[in-house]
Amino acid sequence: MKIILEFDDTEREEAHHSYNGPQLHAAALDFDNFLFQYKKKDNLSDTALAHVDEIHKQFSILFANLLYER
Repeated sequence: MKIILEFDDTEREEAHHSYNGPQLHAAALDFDNFLFQYKKKDNLSDTALAHVDEIHKQFSILFANLLYER
C-alpha cells in the first residue's frame, strides 16, 4: 500500500503530527502494556489497584481507535 500525504505551508502542525504518528502509536502501546503489567504487581493496595485499573480503562477508551484494529 502506498499513501501520499500533501500539506501546504499553512498545515505545518498537521504535517508534523502525521510524521510522528508511528512514534506516538509505539509510545501509546508501550504505555498500555506498562499499565497492564503494573496492575499485576502483588504489592499494590486495593485502592492503588483500583486507581490504576481506572486509569487503564480510560486510556483504553481514549486510544481504542488508534491502537486496536477493528
